[in-house]
Amino acid sequence: MSEPTSALGFYDLLLRIAEKAGMAYYGSAGQGKAIAPVDVFNLDKCKRIINDGFRLFVASPPAQGWLWQERMAEITLAVTVNGTATSGSSTTLVDTTNRDEADDYFNDWLLTITAGTGVGESA
Repeated sequence: MSEPTSALGFYDLLLRIAEKAGMAYYGSAGQGKAIAPVDVFNLDKCKRIINDGFRLFVASPPAQGWLWQERMAEITLAVTVNGTATSGSSTTLVDTTNRDEADDYFNDWLLTITAGTGVGESA
């Protein structure tokens, strides 16, 4: 999933908070473009406001919870195989027990999503 084009980064939020609170810096003559506060105390205050906002947002989810907190998918493949593999030479591996059984073994398998986004979908 790609990032939304309307996403705001931390600096974007910081600048908006600073502007609303009257803490943004507009240059020494007050004629420049707004930037983050240059005063360390105002900068710290704006950062704390943003982090407090994040905490409030995460701590008060809607009734069904936030979708972004769910796993995208949960997949489990469990296969047990008996047999041994021995070295035929320094560049080959010979599996005398399973070589015929494993050929096309997974062709008829169905992969099903069991949790998260897409539950019940299969491939």
